[in-house]
Amino acid sequence: MHAFSAFLFPSLDRSAEPPAAMGRLVEEGHRGLPSGRGIYDWSRRDGPALVRERVEELFRQLGRG
Repeated sequence: MHAFSAFLFPSLDRSAEPPAAMGRLVEEGHRGLPSGRGIYDWSRRDGPALVRERVEELFRQLGRG
């Protein structure tokens, strides 16, 4: 999410970088789904299943074009 934000946020608003709180989480090793914790606690979720669902939804949406 941090890398995505660094790429996308400049197109969405005038911020030059992701929020400081997000940067602190990344510095502390809390990288979201890969580490099990970030803004959300992912430790009780099935990460691979979640990623598969996201990819499937992405392709469903792309197929609508």
